[in-house]
Amino acid sequence: MELVQFARVLRRWAWLIVLFAAIATVTAAVVSYELPESYQAKVVALVNPKQVLLPVTDTSGGATASFSADQLVATYARLINATTVQQKLIADGVPRTAGELSQNITAKTDPSTSVVDITIKDRDPQVVQLIATDIIPAFNASLQGLQEKVAAPGSRTPRLDALVPWDVPATAPTTPESPKPVLNMLFGLAAGLAIGVGFAFLLELANRVLKPTVHRKNPEQVALVAVTHPHDPVAENYRAIRTNLLFNSLQRKLQSIVVTSAIPGEGKTSTSCNLAVTMAQAGNRVVLVDADFRRPSLHKIFHKPAVGLGNLFLQNRPEDELIVSTNVQNLWLVCSGPTPPNPSELLGSERMTDVIAGLREQADVVIFDTPPIGAVTDAVVLAAQCDGVIMVVERGRTDVASINRATEKLESVHANMLGVVLNRVRAGDGDYSYYQYYSKAASTNGKHSTATLPTPSPVPAKLPLAEPTPLPAPSVRAVEGFEVPSDAPRAQSGGQS
Repeated sequence: MELVQFARVLRRWAWLIVLFAAIATVTAAVVSYELPESYQAKVVALVNPKQVLLPVTDTSGGATASFSADQLVATYARLINATTVQQKLIADGVPRTAGELSQNITAKTDPSTSVVDITIKDRDPQVVQLIATDIIPAFNASLQGLQEKVAAPGSRTPRLDALVPWDVPATAPTTPESPKPVLNMLFGLAAGLAIGVGFAFLLELANRVLKPTVHRKNPEQVALVAVTHPHDPVAENYRAIRTNLLFNSLQRKLQSIVVTSAIPGEGKTSTSCNLAVTMAQAGNRVVLVDADFRRPSLHKIFHKPAVGLGNLFLQNRPEDELIVSTNVQNLWLVCSGPTPPNPSELLGSERMTDVIAGLREQADVVIFDTPPIGAVTDAVVLAAQCDGVIMVVERGRTDVASINRATEKLESVHANMLGVVLNRVRAGDGDYSYYQYYSKAASTNGKHSTATLPTPSPVPAKLPLAEPTPLPAPSVRAVEGFEVPSDAPRAQSGGQS
């Protein structure tokens, strides 16, 4: 993952990372203040290597054998926490049980030295000081008692001070060794940040790999907002897309346009329909073609018979019979018809090339609603034969990898990428907020007036070839990406794929 993508993920999930960090820090603080305080003291003792642990007589002549220095150090460290030593401490007045002493006293050694480090911990600093003062005498006394028990009758058992105190704290500790709230909170913060970042990248990966089930809207519910709610901010943004396209057409002729998406369910059909309506409302002769053989829907949206391109390919019906009028003036429709067995091959055939050329001769603009590029190659095949491509992308759903793959496929056929329609953008930012105010002022009693659909125009054998009305100079600068907010209160710009 590149640094820019890494920063984008962190920015997108910053709230989640901060939330994890805050929870971990607060948890560490609460636990630290709830834990009992523990005090600690350390005692350093030297091992007397000249002393014999136990008198041992060999079988030959009664000579006494002794332990090595390393053996003595290791043995004494193990015996520091012996039961006899604990009982001696309890007898000397240490107010703890043998089990508590076993947990609170530890000893460790360094193999290269004759030093035993004894660590004492307890919740009471006075008890820590008492144990630190008595631990070495208690050990020596316990070891001397052991010597006397195992010695042979009449044998000589000299006094054995096995450990010599070297460093014994003179006073009780004043600062608890644990917990350490500040340090624990810092560790909690670091752990929370790490967990938050990891969880953010897991969510990002899940967003790229696992896609939720797309609940497709009924095609009849696709909002022709440009007709029914002409003052809606969504309709105004479709007109902005139209203006940008018309401005681009002054530099390069855009007579045939493919509308597609990277994945299903991003609103390409709604975009195709409303864009065609706004084009027709501007006085252009527009033909909207349903080139989605897999999931055709335009005949349901416009309530027309399912007769179209499929009949042309499968039944060799005349092209003139495929063009049907709509309730929008200057807008004609070509439905998909029955699904052929090989849609991609038919869309790339010479017959389809002739159909596109015939439609271009009869109309000012031909708009093709095509399947998603990530699903099938139909849109790519058509894009190679048309003047431009518009890709619809749903905000917050389409992942970057899918967009990149779709773009690469279009580039492989040298398609002219006109731009991207960013769908389902939240309203309330910038110009959208201003136009919402304008649209409310233009409505009656806070409600939009319903547009009256004109009487369907007759279906000519050929579309009228009158000269199109000259277009006014565009007042909106053409851009490469177009945004259509769809969370307006009455209609949305996307939903049908």
